[in-house]
Amino acid sequence: MANGEKFWPAVLFGLFLTALSMPVATQAADAQSSALKSLIDGARREGRLNVSVVTSQGAKGGEALGEAFKRRFGLGDMKITFDLNQGTAGDANKAISEEQSGIPPTFDAMYFVDEAVLLLKESKAISRIDNWQTLLTEIAPEAHKVRDKLSPQPFDGYAFTWATRVNALLYNPKLIARDDLPQTLTEYGNAKYKGKYSVPPWITRAIIGTLKYDKDEWLNVVRSWGRNKGHMLAFSTEVQGSAGYVALERVSGSVGGRTGTFVLQHSGTMNRGETLLVLTVVPDSGTGQLVGLAGKMAITIVEKKHFYEFEYTLPDVG
Repeated sequence: MANGEKFWPAVLFGLFLTALSMPVATQAADAQSSALKSLIDGARREGRLNVSVVTSQGAKGGEALGEAFKRRFGLGDMKITFDLNQGTAGDANKAISEEQSGIPPTFDAMYFVDEAVLLLKESKAISRIDNWQTLLTEIAPEAHKVRDKLSPQPFDGYAFTWATRVNALLYNPKLIARDDLPQTLTEYGNAKYKGKYSVPPWITRAIIGTLKYDKDEWLNVVRSWGRNKGHMLAFSTEVQGSAGYVALERVSGSVGGRTGTFVLQHSGTMNRGETLLVLTVVPDSGTGQLVGLAGKMAITIVEKKHFYEFEYTLPDVG
């Protein structure tokens, strides 16, 4: 919730979003406490609400959300404006600058990912709803039962969960069984999982890890994820069976009994089903005992099984 003296609509809206997943969220309250009535009366007097939401909400989604909010609290004349282009770290810094400069906030309620909310909280650019649990009891009793999940520490009363991204591992069951997948974030970078799965490119999970782990320790964990991931660009044409891709892949292991890392450059084309794939060691990419490694790799696919042939040279050990 944005700071400022007049934030009744924002408080109501935040609690309303919190209760959206509950079946009673759209029902009118049978009775209202003085605190809830005061919020509704204050929102009615203010008459407008500026909200920043995630782009995927869409214009129609924002409009439907606003109409549901007005029906829930009898605020039919309220003007609600939704901005679908906010939510970045830059927008969080803008909100902080507004607060520090004494400028009225652009938005009354804002959608942000976890780390941005922490930044806003630490900078005192958002306000806490001190009696939010009591208010939630009236607005949606079912939501109150799971309040610790809706506004958990360290966001208690400062921010509320109403949407989420699914963190998932995309894996090939032919390469790894479900039961063999990593069970914790710290396992993601284990070399034995290289090439077995893909981690979605959202950075929220990576940043939030600093709440639990020492910063340097967690940075090493995140770096290990990168070592297990290649970088690829691909293009498919409108003609079936014609496509192309390029990729860079860092390989960690041993070659000829010598250990280290090196980078493979992939270049693949498919011409109406005919495949040409070239993998070359990037010059001078070798490290450790693989400094000076040169060579190329061929991949042959037989009955959906991959076979690798690596032709290489290594300088003599002096």
